Amino acid sequence: MKSKGNARQALEPRVQEAVGQLVAEGKDVIQSAVVAITGGSLREVGPLVRAEKARRAAMAAASAEVPEMPAAAMELAAMLWADGYRAGEAQAAAERRERAALEAQHREEIDELYEAIGTLEAARDAGMARAEAAEARLAKQTATASGLAEMREAMQELRETDMSQPPERGPTRRHPEPFR
Repeated sequence: MKSKGNARQALEPRVQEAVGQLVAEGKDVIQSAVVAITGGSLREVGPLVRAEKARRAAMAAASAEVPEMPAAAMELAAMLWADGYRAGEAQAAAERRERAALEAQHREEIDELYEAIGTLEAARDAGMARAEAAEARLAKQTATASGLAEMREAMQELRETDMSQPPERGPTRRHPEPFR
């Protein structure tokens, strides 16, 4: 069994459609005519027809033509509009000035940051140059140390060889004696 609320909900769109049909045909909207279209009873349809008539009357009243605005009201509205426009323009101009000041401040900060970046890059480049020079000195010192180590090994080998036999020598040169 359907409840009364569900039956009313099912009947309401049919009543609205029937009222619209009667209005479109130019007929009087009476409960018996709506019952003839929708079915149901006068007890069920009656309140729905009254509600639909009231809804349509309210819509008609709302869409009624609005009269012309009196001249005094138009002058007052024009003054209000002008005052509002000027106030809005003044506020917008103040906001534009504030934004321009912020942009200038941001540009200065950006310039300072670029200067700091330049300083840091120069320091980095100088550090890299010092590191490369130190690496070159280290490579030279390593080569020198390696050469010295080879000379020590050669001297050690010479010491360990039999010194009893003099090595074959070619013509000898006389070296002057050092000063004493």
